[in-house]
Amino acid sequence: MKKILVAVILVTLINCAAAQQFWTQVNIDGFGDASNWATPVITVFEGDIYVGTRNASGTEVWRYDRKTWTQVNQNGFGDIINEESSSMTVFGGSLYVGTGNGLTGTEVWRYDGKTWTQVNVDGFGDAANWGSSCSVVYNGNLYVGTWNHTTGTEIWRYDNITWSQINTDEFGDTNNAASWSMAVYNSSLCVGTWNHITGTEIWKFDGATWSQINTDGFGDLTNENSSSVAVYDGNLYVGTTNSITGTEIWKFDGAVWTQTNTDGFGDAANTDAPSMGAYRGYLIVDGNLYVGTTNSVTGTEIWKFDGRTWTQINTDGFGDLTNEDSLSMAFCGRILYVGTSNGTTGTEIQKTILAPSPYPTPENRSNSNQQMRPLSQIHIKEAEISLMETQKLIEEAKTEGKDTKKCEEILEEAHKALEKAHMYFAGGMYIPANYWALQALKLLAACEECVSSL
Repeated sequence: MKKILVAVILVTLINCAAAQQFWTQVNIDGFGDASNWATPVITVFEGDIYVGTRNASGTEVWRYDRKTWTQVNQNGFGDIINEESSSMTVFGGSLYVGTGNGLTGTEVWRYDGKTWTQVNVDGFGDAANWGSSCSVVYNGNLYVGTWNHTTGTEIWRYDNITWSQINTDEFGDTNNAASWSMAVYNSSLCVGTWNHITGTEIWKFDGATWSQINTDGFGDLTNENSSSVAVYDGNLYVGTTNSITGTEIWKFDGAVWTQTNTDGFGDAANTDAPSMGAYRGYLIVDGNLYVGTTNSVTGTEIWKFDGRTWTQINTDGFGDLTNEDSLSMAFCGRILYVGTSNGTTGTEIQKTILAPSPYPTPENRSNSNQQMRPLSQIHIKEAEISLMETQKLIEEAKTEGKDTKKCEEILEEAHKALEKAHMYFAGGMYIPANYWALQALKLLAACEECVSSL
């Protein structure tokens, strides 16, 4: 069925001053149904944005091609008890979605771009495995962590044919009810648990052996969950759930754990950090780590970390205090997408354009020219796409009778910068080509903000 809608030392500083990003909502509330009250997962698959919702009538999976949202599954995959898409990962050229199902157990579904196929038996053979709460690709296999309030969390590995459990239930502690987060760090699989008795645990798997790498709860049993993890700047970062003093963000350098924020970012109402992301790969968007919080008082907050300072980059709740959580985030090019929970009007998908990385200027030749070739090529392509999209925004504004003169002037400067990037690239001068492509991207971001402010 398809629906279409057009060592504990605080080493950092907290910057609450305005460094706010410009945010735009890209869906209608709840995708037209307030029962879609949360978006637990977002990812990029085949160049499009995919999101999974939480809905008592069955989870919905939506695809966004930058213009149109299209529902690509039947509600609940044909079973309304599949109320939530709790994990979403690309593996082997397909999209995998794990569900929350409190009756028959979690289901894992594979999507090849056309057809959905269930690839596990319900609950991995145990109905108490209610959900697939996290998943990641490691060493060429798909790994899924479950929540199980009876016998404790299980970790399952899928080689595209067979599922195998690779841990002992609950890592030997029945209070480890769920594996809530996963990341690959230093050639190992790292898993964060939910343990409301003695505190969250972080477990590392090297392909053969499991070992715990933190003290329970990072020394505080009220840190009951590691709700998000990400790798940034060569370190592992973990965001905790703490309903007493507020979420904590911990950094692991392979040997020592260090808390990097003040509890709750200075507000105990920031009880959780359910989403965290740093763009990985050769193209670094802007060299920052991003965290989304849970705040049921004033609304969710998005914080940016540059390795030293934390800065809030949105208005609380994106201007609506009923946006209590930023449950998920994903990067597509320079755009950061965030999915909220909103029990009043339905989930919102917010986006912001991130500034490009400060890569070398033409005068800075410290990086070799040839090494910069692939990066400059990527940035030029992004600028070309952004230019077309921004031109469309201006044309739409014109048809609405808006005065776009100032925005057109910025667009013209962006066009000139992109022409210079093309010229230098054609001449084999990749450092200046990259520099001018980045200038074009900055100008195009400014142009989009100009149009949005009309």
